[in-house]
Amino acid sequence: MMNEKLENYVEIEAEKAENLSFCRELKLLHVRDQIEEILSQIGKCGIFEEYTVHNITHIDEMLHIIEWLISNETKNNMTSAEWLMLTLAVYFHDLGMVVTKEEYEKRETTYFHEYKSKILNEMEKSEYIDYVRKQDDHFLYQEFVRDNHATRIRQWINNVETDLGEVTVIKNIVNDILKDLDEMFRADLAMICESHHKDDIDDFTKYRVDSVYGNDKQEKVNLNYIAVILRIADLLHITKDRTPSLTRRIINVSNPFSVVEWEKQKAVRAIQPKAKRDREDNINETLEKDTIEVTDRFDGAETAEAYFGLSSYLQYTRKELQKCHDIVEKAQKREGTIVYKFPWREIDESRITVIGFETKKLSFTIAQENYVFGIMEQE
Repeated sequence: MMNEKLENYVEIEAEKAENLSFCRELKLLHVRDQIEEILSQIGKCGIFEEYTVHNITHIDEMLHIIEWLISNETKNNMTSAEWLMLTLAVYFHDLGMVVTKEEYEKRETTYFHEYKSKILNEMEKSEYIDYVRKQDDHFLYQEFVRDNHATRIRQWINNVETDLGEVTVIKNIVNDILKDLDEMFRADLAMICESHHKDDIDDFTKYRVDSVYGNDKQEKVNLNYIAVILRIADLLHITKDRTPSLTRRIINVSNPFSVVEWEKQKAVRAIQPKAKRDREDNINETLEKDTIEVTDRFDGAETAEAYFGLSSYLQYTRKELQKCHDIVEKAQKREGTIVYKFPWREIDESRITVIGFETKKLSFTIAQENYVFGIMEQE
């Protein structure tokens, strides 16, 4: 069903950019409708059907998270171009996970052939190798796409050649959706979309804090800050709305990597800012919040693996929070971006309820192989 109007704060602010010189005839509401239709195809053709939700609900939840992730002071100083860049990045960042039937049928004519051989060789001594070898190409192709989806969407937005799948049809659709955008703005959008899977957003020469697309003061974008917000909003959307239980029963999740992802997210009730207390331990809303609170529940020994999966994920997210906090602080000092604030630096797990098993793990480390398949697909 077509949307009649944009309702989220972030999108409403972004819509104001339609009158700026670099937008020409772009209509954000129309873009959203088209993106919603395309994202609904993720999980079709047997690809990503066991993965967590990446449809328009993921987009909307990210936009809601962004509303509180960005402080009021920063909101009041952001330009229309920044809101548009951020909104479009949220819309497009996972679009590279769309796989058509034609693409899958032509998989052997692309880089997938080399990828498949490489993965099977690297997993030779893994405990999951038997499972992987028993699967058809659907399993490895979805991992090929997941690993490369950020690069795929950058290439599609830039309308350049790619060997990451036979994607002519979807690339042409993306090109048509964004045809009214200025080429420079579009190239930066592609870069921001890819940034959520890269580890270089501290590069101020790449993610400039003062990119301009016209003479109007509303046509300037702090690309570094937009990349930070996109990354953290994506990481924080791990609540149970991404793992609907009815859907799980219908598709009967069997992929061991996806099972842990579904179970850990199914438990999460809420992720929100934690109220700040003063020296007398009274809640004081005037104090700047810097901690994100996770509320969830694990009931029974059978949920222990999911609990530790979530625990390791939150450990990773905590590191990313601190890293992004430091990057924004560095930008404030070096680049003079004082009004762009990112106070978040900690995650509070005290509201995680565990019943039926011991939560202490004397030696719990995050092995890289645990993140190869399915566990970190929303990164």
